[in-house]
Amino acid sequence: AWDMASAADVSMLTNVKNAVFRDGILTATSAQPHPDDPSIYFNTPPPIDTTRFRYLTYRMRLRDDQHIGRGSVARVLWWTTADVGRTASVTQDIVVYEGWRTVSVDLRTVPLEPNSYTTWSNTNKRGLRLDPHEFPEERTFDLDYVLLTANDRASGKYAVRYHVNDADGQQPSVQVFYTTERKGVNGTPIACGGGAPP
Repeated sequence: AWDMASAADVSMLTNVKNAVFRDGILTATSAQPHPDDPSIYFNTPPPIDTTRFRYLTYRMRLRDDQHIGRGSVARVLWWTTADVGRTASVTQDIVVYEGWRTVSVDLRTVPLEPNSYTTWSNTNKRGLRLDPHEFPEERTFDLDYVLLTANDRASGKYAVRYHVNDADGQQPSVQVFYTTERKGVNGTPIACGGGAPP
């Protein structure tokens, strides 16, 4: 997680000016010579294990009105070696809507630009970057947080907690099952550890 609490979350900013970290938010303005390519390089301890981590989630706001044709699009980049230019992969446009928005992307399935070096799942990655917009004019943006997460993993035990309500006041009956097929409803029953459901 990069919570934007301090500049330690970022290894480099390019084509950006007036960057301020305050109250867990990075506020910055794209700048010359390339205001259409502001870039946030995250401080990532390499390598990033792509066999596990695959879901990128960020909360961002681009100030001013939306205009997709002029630049209300973001992109995510990653690279495999220290030679970023030769091993970078670039996502296709991710639309930036007006106001604060939370965006989640499965990096294994996100569409890539044709000249991208490799998919997310092929090899471990050395770095990760977010380009918040592509407007040719300077634009201010706010970035609240960025998360790179994985599917939950369990060993022999995994606690599943739930709460059941029935609007008409009847005692609900709950059954929980698991399956390795990830389809259909034929599964093995799971006993409730605490007896009856709460």
